[in-house]
Parts: sequence; C-alpha cells; structure tokens
Amino acid sequence: MFSFLINFLMMTSVIGEVMGVFGTAAAIADIFMYKSSIKTVGGSQVTEKTIEEGTISLKNVDFSYPTKKEIKILDKVSIEIGKNRTIALVGTSGCGKSTII
Repeated sequence: MFSFLINFLMMTSVIGEVMGVFGTAAAIADIFMYKSSIKTVGGSQVTEKTIEEGTISLKNVDFSYPTKKEIKILDKVSIEIGKNRTIALVGTSGCGKSTII
C-alpha cells in the first residue's frame, strides 16, 4: 500500500510538470503568432545594385514602441556604413543599440 501511495505521489508530480510545460508552450506559441503593430514609412528596395554597392544607410530614423509612444527610443538617427567596414555600436543600456540593429 505504501509503495502505491509513493507511486501515486510521483505520478501527480509528473502530471503537474507536464501541465506546466503545456502552459509554457502556449505562451511561446502566442509569441510566434503575434502580429507586429509597428508601422514603417519610407525606405527603398534592396536590389542587386544596392547589394553590390554594399553601403548601409539610415537617415533620420525615429522609433518609439507602440505602447509608449511618448518615449522616443531613436530620434532622427542617421548612420552610414560603407562596404567592407566593421563598426561597433556602443552606449548605455536602453539607448537604442538593439533597436538600430
């Protein structure tokens, strides 16, 4: 009887873990199914010619998150990176490095 009780408790623990995994999987699925509400304006198409030239340029880029429109993460940022150049984006936490990427 005692071994049955131990097995039952272990099985309940496993079932609890499995249910936790399902909850996590549902949250991950929500992330993949999320449709972005960020709108982009401007820009030009990438063509064979632009790829061959190899220059990356951003001009007067503004960005704020849809949920915090009053806080500008990027405000009129411009950057030009020539072909075969290596650059580093350096700054404090939250200054927009990842947003630029």
